[in-house]
Amino acid sequence: LNLCSMEREAGSLPLLSSPIPNKQDRGFPRIWLAWLVPASIFALGLGLRLYCLDCRGLWFDELASVEGAQRGPAAILTDRFGGMLVQTPRHYLIVWLAIHAADPAATPVFVRLPSAVAGALVPLVTYGLGRETFGKACGLVAALLVALAPVQIIHAHDVRPYTLLTLFTALSVYCLLRGWRCGSPWWWAAFALATIADVHISYFALTLFLPALSPLLVWMLYRLWSHPARTDRVYALASFTAIGVASVPALLDLLHVVRATPDLTALPGILGAQLVVYTTRLAPTGIGGRLEEVLHWTLLLLASWGAVVAIRARRVESLALCLLLVLVPAILLAAFRTTNIVFQRYALFAVPFYYLMVSNGLVSLASGAHSSVTRTMRPRLGKAVATAGAGAVGAGVLMLFSVGAFLYFNPDEHWRLSYLPDYRGAARYLSEKAGPRDLIVMADEPALGMAVVNFYWHGVPPAPVYDARDPRLFSHPAGGSIYWVVSFFQNDRDFMHWFSAPDQGWAEVRRFERIVVVREDSTSHLLTSFDRLVGKLERETPDYQPVKTLRGCVYQAQGRISQAAQAYREAGPYYPRLGEEFFVSAQGYARRGDMGRAWREAITSKFMRPDNPDLHTWMAASLQQQGYPAESLTEALLAQLLRPAGSERR
Repeated sequence: LNLCSMEREAGSLPLLSSPIPNKQDRGFPRIWLAWLVPASIFALGLGLRLYCLDCRGLWFDELASVEGAQRGPAAILTDRFGGMLVQTPRHYLIVWLAIHAADPAATPVFVRLPSAVAGALVPLVTYGLGRETFGKACGLVAALLVALAPVQIIHAHDVRPYTLLTLFTALSVYCLLRGWRCGSPWWWAAFALATIADVHISYFALTLFLPALSPLLVWMLYRLWSHPARTDRVYALASFTAIGVASVPALLDLLHVVRATPDLTALPGILGAQLVVYTTRLAPTGIGGRLEEVLHWTLLLLASWGAVVAIRARRVESLALCLLLVLVPAILLAAFRTTNIVFQRYALFAVPFYYLMVSNGLVSLASGAHSSVTRTMRPRLGKAVATAGAGAVGAGVLMLFSVGAFLYFNPDEHWRLSYLPDYRGAARYLSEKAGPRDLIVMADEPALGMAVVNFYWHGVPPAPVYDARDPRLFSHPAGGSIYWVVSFFQNDRDFMHWFSAPDQGWAEVRRFERIVVVREDSTSHLLTSFDRLVGKLERETPDYQPVKTLRGCVYQAQGRISQAAQAYREAGPYYPRLGEEFFVSAQGYARRGDMGRAWREAITSKFMRPDNPDLHTWMAASLQQQGYPAESLTEALLAQLLRPAGSERR
């Protein structure tokens, strides 16, 4: 602190720092009180993130992390392929350590614990960032917002690297600011270590975070070399070099991920809409309607006012830092979206920096600074009115965030904020009801659901389990009852009411979160029943791509091959790049002799990309090996019809 103070007095440091506390502020009582509020915010965040870790079972994305980790360190470090390449080996190793504490199928607490703890630490680092950029009060408000933010709580309950990415990104920037402010080699080393950890915990640190931070790093290097009084230029350059060298293995890994080059000509057409979606995803509450819109506009206006205040207070560098880490990832995601599937959670690390801008605007209003109210009233009264108004706005934002957190933890309202189909509940029900002569068929999002349900059964289901897109399904002999498991990816609960028993001929209907299990008492007319189910889904969601693919499966089972091919073309790719990833995974598992998992990955690829002729060619060969010659011929004919005229088979 003394070094920082001396350099500031010498005029060698820019404004990218907060004031140094006076000596009288360093006594024990003041330090204790200064950390009481941040500690309370941390305790609040920790409680919210540890609460209800086991309320809901794992879903497919989390299972992908668990399955990849269960292959062991050797495979994690040397034998990843397809979809497994989208996560770094270091994250898989963290999950691998966690699965040794307890069976994830019995309780997901331990595999979710790293994300929960990281999520609880993010508000503390946000407080530190606030102190280094806009001031202590701004840091406290931003930390409280981050602690209560539903989007942060949601991903703190997810066995994915997004929350760890947020923590290490915030920590990296904090250490960078401390190194820049103090010139200490220890802070520059801490910046390098935090950034390297960030890069090796998620590839989005390479593709989103570092590109956003790079302009600031270039500016810092320029200032270091143009300012003779700075003696830490070697430390800074060494930290930048270490980050670059340590990022090479991650970059080489990233090059193997199936992705397409963005189409920059299409960027202007989607950028505006993507920015709107992006900002709303940084602060969802699940309330919906006008109130949700009011919240998002309020936050955006507060962030804009915070930017104005930062410029007036000559904290342009702090503002530039936040703008870079909020806007650049949004633009990059919009560019990636022109040819790839992207989700806004990839840039979850931008939340603390967005909330810092919001908090700066809110604190400025509360202090009455630059308020028009103070110019039209007596200063003391004007400041009181401005403070009361800002307090009301801040209380409203915190209340809506609190309501969002309540909705997330409410079993009946959880669906508003998170996609977590209750496959664990469905698996328990089917374990109790289904017998060896019955048949379980996963429909709509089936390949994903089949992976999760089999995970809870440890691969030993109570009855034969098929995917609705599996061409082997209709060779299954008639037996007992059939259980159709229907889950919807869309944020719509109305589909659960499309099925009723016995009004629509179903023997029984059981509803779980985002899942409906429909039972019929005989499989003697399996194809007829499947046709009826698809017809029901078509009437309710005529434009939903997965349902169009199911119609193609009906035609395929009926032997109407040309109509099936046409249906697959009309369905087109649902998530094209994900479909290719699953196809690569299928081929990888097949080379390793795990045909069960290879087939599951191929069916998932069919769900994502039903019009891929190469996939149907691969499935034809696999069916021939499995002893299904008729189904193999059908797949071969489909591949031929789906292949563009004049092209050769790869």
